[in-house]
Amino acid sequence: MAHQRADRKKGQVRNNEPRRIINSIAFGELDPFLDEMAAAIRTRIGTASREKLLRLKPGDRVRFNDRVRPKGLRGVDAVVVGINRSTVSVTIDKSVGVFLAGTPISTSPALIDLKEKQ
Repeated sequence: MAHQRADRKKGQVRNNEPRRIINSIAFGELDPFLDEMAAAIRTRIGTASREKLLRLKPGDRVRFNDRVRPKGLRGVDAVVVGINRSTVSVTIDKSVGVFLAGTPISTSPALIDLKEKQ
């Protein structure tokens, strides 16, 4: 089991490969590949956004994630009101700064997460 270890508390096996890669980047071990990795990450973020866009539908409850700017929108709940080729329109539940509750905000799907249905 390369790059895996047993989690003693839960008896589960965890894959440590992502953490190993992140540490290798942080310590400069992958510096010759930084441009290539950055391009791959940008491509993957775009693909993940398109995949998320396909799963969203009007009426879905979403929450702004930690990537959103301005930071005041982080963790703010919203409802999807429209979807186009590359963006999602949402209305927030409560006013935040210049963003008024009920007024549509156009955003990238990468900046919101679908809330679990309750």
